[in-house]
Amino acid sequence: MLNLCLTPSSQPLLCAGGVCGLVLEASELQRCPEPCHVYTQCSSCLEHAHCGWCAREGFNGDGICTEGALEHKQEHPSGSTCDLIYASWRNDSQLTHADVVSWHYVQCPAENECINGHHNCDTVSEQCIDLDTAVGYKCVCAQGYREEQGACLPVCSQGCVRGNCVSPDQCQCDFGYVGANCSIQCLCNGHSNCESSSRLDICLKCHNNTMGEQCEKCQPLFVGNPREGHACQPCLDYCHGHSDVCVAYDADPAVFNMTRSELERILQEGPAYNATCLRCGNHTAGDRCDSCLTGYFRGSEDLHKECRPCQCHGHGNICDPVTGEKCNCANNTESDATCTAGGGKNSAQLCWMVQCSKCRDSYAGNPTDGHQCYKQITVESRMCFDAKPIEECKSKPAALKPGQTVFFVIQPRFMNVDIRIIIDVTQGELDVFMSPQDDSFIVETNETTGYHEIFLDNRYNWGPKIKREHPLNVALPRHDNVTIQKLFSPERRIGGGGLGGGGGERIGANTYYVPQLQDCKSHGGHNFIVKDQHAKDLSTHVTLNHCNTLLRLFGLKNRLVLTLPQHAHNLSATRFFIALRASSGPEPSYGSVVFRQDQLHIDLFVFFSVFFSCFFLFLAVCVIVWKVKQAADLRRARRQHVVEMLHLAKRPFAQIFLASNGLDMDSPQPTSSSSSARAMRQRARQALLLQEQSAGDSQSVMHHSTRRQSSRIMMVAIEPTFDNLAAVGTVFISLPGRSRAPLSIALGSTLISYSRQYPLNTRHFMRAQRGQNVANHPA
Repeated sequence: MLNLCLTPSSQPLLCAGGVCGLVLEASELQRCPEPCHVYTQCSSCLEHAHCGWCAREGFNGDGICTEGALEHKQEHPSGSTCDLIYASWRNDSQLTHADVVSWHYVQCPAENECINGHHNCDTVSEQCIDLDTAVGYKCVCAQGYREEQGACLPVCSQGCVRGNCVSPDQCQCDFGYVGANCSIQCLCNGHSNCESSSRLDICLKCHNNTMGEQCEKCQPLFVGNPREGHACQPCLDYCHGHSDVCVAYDADPAVFNMTRSELERILQEGPAYNATCLRCGNHTAGDRCDSCLTGYFRGSEDLHKECRPCQCHGHGNICDPVTGEKCNCANNTESDATCTAGGGKNSAQLCWMVQCSKCRDSYAGNPTDGHQCYKQITVESRMCFDAKPIEECKSKPAALKPGQTVFFVIQPRFMNVDIRIIIDVTQGELDVFMSPQDDSFIVETNETTGYHEIFLDNRYNWGPKIKREHPLNVALPRHDNVTIQKLFSPERRIGGGGLGGGGGERIGANTYYVPQLQDCKSHGGHNFIVKDQHAKDLSTHVTLNHCNTLLRLFGLKNRLVLTLPQHAHNLSATRFFIALRASSGPEPSYGSVVFRQDQLHIDLFVFFSVFFSCFFLFLAVCVIVWKVKQAADLRRARRQHVVEMLHLAKRPFAQIFLASNGLDMDSPQPTSSSSSARAMRQRARQALLLQEQSAGDSQSVMHHSTRRQSSRIMMVAIEPTFDNLAAVGTVFISLPGRSRAPLSIALGSTLISYSRQYPLNTRHFMRAQRGQNVANHPA
């Protein structure tokens, strides 16, 4: 034996001819051969290729098994003989010189196995027969036995009706039977053996939890009727594993309130049938704990399974006691449609797991694990506290009872317009909670007061633990998916109670679940900002300038105006969930909620009305301004005219004697220099003529000269007056002195009165008519 691990390739080289013995796998280690000296018979020794037999001849199979091969022995020094080997192992044996010890490797020496006991025949049922000393032995059935399927079985001549033949003509009867052939039944109702076939009513010992002289009764706290062959089963089995105490249904009522130890002392026997189980556990009920309490279900037809609470996600308390379906869903929830339609077997989830897991129409949210459904509010719509439009409830509004809650969700309509949420309380007092997540709040009903308690979901991180006037209430993980455990249990404050407890706690071995919050524009973290505030007397204004903010406002009695700026919140991906809870005061709360996003709307009628009104108003203003300006200009012109007239009146006046030749005002004017000189000479002669005649009748001459001059003078400019009844005429006047005079010519103006009236604003050049009064004025 190598006792080594060999590879298949090295096995033929090292173990040629089977010298290694058996080649075993790891799972066959129990077949490993033992050392040769262990074997005491030649037949078992020669079964192993590495063993041989040193036989002491003449002693019927006596010898030693040792290691060796066909030619020689291996475990002794060279030259050793079988007699030496035999002597070394059999110290107590005395070999004589006549004893011969021979080596046998292929075949055992002759022996009688039936005499020396080297056979395997059963000493009771078989008999060993030596066939031949060289061949071996055989086993045959002993007397009173017969061979059947390679085994020797005893033979009972009388037969065994209710028992087994264990030895020739001897039966071993089954339990409760006696007689030579086991055909007689004891009178012990099958629960005990009797003394003999002649004393069948003497029961030795009652079994199977029975008692009585003939085992006809059940022991206390066991149920059954042994007389009819029924077994006495323990109350634990009778009650399907939910109670270990049961009594007869017609027992004294006093025993129903006793403990197990008291019942064991008082009860004399167990009930035969119709037992009543006491104190059923695992939320079961019934005489045999075979049904569930109201609000619990088993989920299986197996009555041994315990009942568990209805999985209505906190919105119902009654369901089918077997399947867990048909929850009485409240809080605007309903069960999955695939289950209510009867197709629950094909749904991805079991129907009892999706009870009250959907929101009704016009409600939004995920109402599982104690979360709520929120009434959707559209822009400019006003809702009462009973979640109905104002048109439906204004005639007979429903009150929000003390301690009760109502939920709303704000869905922004415009992404670039600020949101204003207005909550008006006409009676009572409210606590307002708002969050951007639909699963922030968990609501549970206080079984003592009936008030709703609002908890914060422990999956979120509610920020560092700081001292707050109203501590946070954070719900612990819900192991049974129904019951909410409180991390903190502060007393509810009078007038409304608040959320309590410290956020940011590590709860046992559980760490915070931080889900992906809505993306923010101004705040990039995943933690909530908890903002607490108290309402003011008349109007409370709150502006949330950070996203992922949880607002808690306490003691609202009048109006709340909540502003959500669009620059601070991602209105395209965020909804705002509001919970209103009436304070625990004496009176209910009434009011309304409205959601607004104010923006400009163009009404064509109003637009054009305002446009034309403004236009005509502007036109009227323009006309008034124009009239005022016109009046101012007229006044200014009149004042200017007065100033001019005063200026004209202040000019110096003088009367001079003027001699002028007669000029025909109708004749063409001279243009050349010679004609001008000629005109000058004519005027000079006229002046001399006037001087010579001055001695004569000066008045006649003067009148004549003036008449001739008036008919010949040509006006240079005419300035008519405003009324066109007169004009100021301007003429050239030649002064005496000719070239010796410092000034030869001047302009003279005079006021002329017309003989007839001309139209206004017309230009005219007319001759001065005879008979007009002319007054000469020097310029």
